[in-house]
Amino acid sequence: MPKFAYKPKEPAKLNITSLMDALTIILIFLIMNYSDVVEESDPPDFVEMPQVVGKIEGEAMEVDLPIGVGAQKIQVGKEQVISFQNFKAEEDRILGQFLKALKVESEKVKQKRELAGSSDTERPIKMAIQADKSVPYFIINGLVSKSAELGINYFDLLGLNIEE
Repeated sequence: MPKFAYKPKEPAKLNITSLMDALTIILIFLIMNYSDVVEESDPPDFVEMPQVVGKIEGEAMEVDLPIGVGAQKIQVGKEQVISFQNFKAEEDRILGQFLKALKVESEKVKQKRELAGSSDTERPIKMAIQADKSVPYFIINGLVSKSAELGINYFDLLGLNIEE
């Protein structure tokens, strides 16, 4: 019977140089593309914005269509307000009214661009959602979904900047 001598193998060496290069590039990409936009749209009175501490530098953000979301109200644009008691119970009615108001306000934005003789009439409408800190995510999700039905797919979620 032949005897086999067991010779342990040396552990394989892992070369992570290329992995570190890739992670460094991704990190630089994320840092360079981090939003440094200044928000200039005032939220409605019934919205208590979450607070962000820090200094933001850069160009002012252009908001075509501000949406204010409170615990029992949604403001579309500057004028149209949808009131409700229980979002889940009234969801179909609220989202239906929101869609109608959004159509009206988005048409106003398009008309305003045309009257100004703007060359960016085909630019997507930029919608900014200013939500109260107590608003549940499913309400925001419903509004974003309805907006997408109209082809509005550029969203900013805003916080209130407080400088130290």
